[in-house]
Amino acid sequence: EECRYTPEDDEWPSDAEWAFFNETLGGVLLKPQPLAISCYAGPSYDTARCASLQTNWRSMAQHNPNSVCTQGGFPVYVVNAMTVRHVQMAVNFARNKNLRLVIKNSGHNYNGNNIGGNALSVWVYNLKGLTYYDNYQASDYTGRAVALAGGTTATEVNAASRTYSMTILNAGGPDVTIPGGYFQGAGHSTYANFYGLAADHVLQISAVTADGIFVVADARANSDLFWAFRGGGGGTLTGNFGVLTSIVVRTFPVTPVASSSISWSTISQPGTPGVSNESFWAGIREYLSFSTSLCDNKGFGYNFLRHTSSSGANGLTFTSSLSLPNRTAAELRAFIRSFLERLNDVRIPISTTAMLTLDFPNMPSSPQISRRALGDTVGNTLIASRLFQRSNYASASSIRAAHRNPFHRQRRRLRRPRPSHESHARQHRKPRQCNHTRFPNSNHAYASV
Repeated sequence: EECRYTPEDDEWPSDAEWAFFNETLGGVLLKPQPLAISCYAGPSYDTARCASLQTNWRSMAQHNPNSVCTQGGFPVYVVNAMTVRHVQMAVNFARNKNLRLVIKNSGHNYNGNNIGGNALSVWVYNLKGLTYYDNYQASDYTGRAVALAGGTTATEVNAASRTYSMTILNAGGPDVTIPGGYFQGAGHSTYANFYGLAADHVLQISAVTADGIFVVADARANSDLFWAFRGGGGGTLTGNFGVLTSIVVRTFPVTPVASSSISWSTISQPGTPGVSNESFWAGIREYLSFSTSLCDNKGFGYNFLRHTSSSGANGLTFTSSLSLPNRTAAELRAFIRSFLERLNDVRIPISTTAMLTLDFPNMPSSPQISRRALGDTVGNTLIASRLFQRSNYASASSIRAAHRNPFHRQRRRLRRPRPSHESHARQHRKPRQCNHTRFPNSNHAYASV
């Protein structure tokens, strides 16, 4: 396979060629500079701007003003695509000039698939537009739908949900783009166990393929691309298929969600004593056992296990949301009562939790986003993904095997005995930590974490 040209190669386009390319694009070609370049000696040095960065950047230790600021792993040029034509021209230019091409939308990609050194980037975030269809016709669907341009964000989808009184499967992050990596990576949401994954409800896809051709794909036309895009993964994975420019998705009636949250920690908080390590992990196992029941009742939640520090003490904190679509707060309270009782059995004293019913189309359209440094910041969190099978949660022994910890042998001592029929019933519940969706005519449960 032929290597792509870099700026060090004689074959790399000249400044005149880039200028002509920008002219044909209508002036949307960008040549971005590294954010911290204002802190380095040279023509871009800016004392005030550098001081602002040093104040707001999470860690300036990585920047050495005495070294040379380079482009690193970021693209050399960026096409700020605002039309399908811009996308086609970017793809054609990169192919004809033998350049590396990367695709970026909103930038929510921890693996960095949307950036690339010595590359030309096509940035589709500014492909904007949303069209509502009261009676959309597809080969296997007739009903309400919306067409979303490639850069349509979750906030913009929420606004449409309110305007047209409907529910659209949507991302939790306000600036995540729905036609980007969200649906291309399957698209989980609070409704995942109720309506399924977002990728299952895409009716049509429009994209530019590697040969620069604009194609429309659905269940009948270009069905192979239609299948590949729906869950093939954002970034370079679906970049192997083409650059997505828009999608059409079905909508649902307004569906409120009853929601609550629980939390326990080994660290004491004002009014809440910390639990022992043994109780902490026993609670995790009870939560995993409860997960199957939550999934069977079409519920959903996000859970986090974090290191915690308070007043010089270090420990662990577990938090989880618990949501049931199309249920009331009273129904949710009754549903989780037995789970809270089992937590109390293992010495985690959670008696009641706050309940609320969320009407998603009426959620705020302009979420409050805290002001940060110019550009985004990166912490020290390690991101991992796992797919857990239902069998991992089928019994107490399988839960211990799948989630080993040094305190799992304490479980029998911490729990009060229960009738055998209850233990048997808990062995036949679906997992909760994974978001399981069972598809029609399938013997497999698919999970996204």
